[in-house]
Amino acid sequence: MIYTVTCNPALDLAVRLDGLKIGGLNRTAEATLVAGGKGVNVSRVLGALGERNVALGFVAGSNGVMLESALQQMGVVTEFIRLPEGQARINVKLYGENETELNAPGPAVSHQQVEGLLCELSRLNKDDLLCLCGSLPPGMDVDSYARMLAASGVRAIVDTAGEALLRALGEKPWLVKPNREELAALVGRELPMLADVIEAAQWLRSKGAQNVLVSMGKDGALLCAGEKRMYQPAPEGEVIGTVGAGDSLVAGFAAGWQRYGDMAQALRLGVACGSATACAEGLADAAGIGTMLAKMPEMTEV
Repeated sequence: MIYTVTCNPALDLAVRLDGLKIGGLNRTAEATLVAGGKGVNVSRVLGALGERNVALGFVAGSNGVMLESALQQMGVVTEFIRLPEGQARINVKLYGENETELNAPGPAVSHQQVEGLLCELSRLNKDDLLCLCGSLPPGMDVDSYARMLAASGVRAIVDTAGEALLRALGEKPWLVKPNREELAALVGRELPMLADVIEAAQWLRSKGAQNVLVSMGKDGALLCAGEKRMYQPAPEGEVIGTVGAGDSLVAGFAAGWQRYGDMAQALRLGVACGSATACAEGLADAAGIGTMLAKMPEMTEV
């Protein structure tokens, strides 16, 4: 079974504008409200792939009820911990000539509630795969993902940034998935060439990550797995929006690993899912993923 953890889930208000006029009235061409947050996005794409999964994390208030109900209607099993106060956040995604995101902080999580999540994770089975994704809400410190890794003891994918990711490396996670910009921030320099990305990914491995998957947008993804370094270019397609593409990559990689137990096949499916989301309105569906798989460029070892 695949489990996703989203400590700071959201309702995402996706708004499409022809142009944004600051200080004036703007009329939207389209607006939708969907369940969001990085781990939630992973669960949704896993569902599109037909992969059974369970969504864990925290929800609060009527927004949380709406979020959980939306996931359940998509067939995702939810086992969120309900917070007694506050509201699950609402994030705004503006689509137009440029993409703009407005992300709220989310409700505070107490020490007792964190302990409840750690208890849930301690009951996972050795063959389960855990995806720890996204930002941490108020009340959770930067060691939180490290503690989740220690509590679960299973293969885990960590998709977060900054100090929270660095602290998690001490628990030797099975795989971490920064994007190129996050990786550049960690090493303190730009990564314009593939060789630069490889060097930075290997640095993460030296700090404790067993495997490193780097998403690179239209340039595809790089996987450093043991002594192997695999580069999968992205298939051609008209990019509509990049929100959720990295989460879709995580979902495809997790599903590919659970199905085949093979890193190369997991990488291929991951890039197909990420590309399908980038070329879709919203997250990828099964048809879009199939289309991308059919025109996937050849993978190379670098």
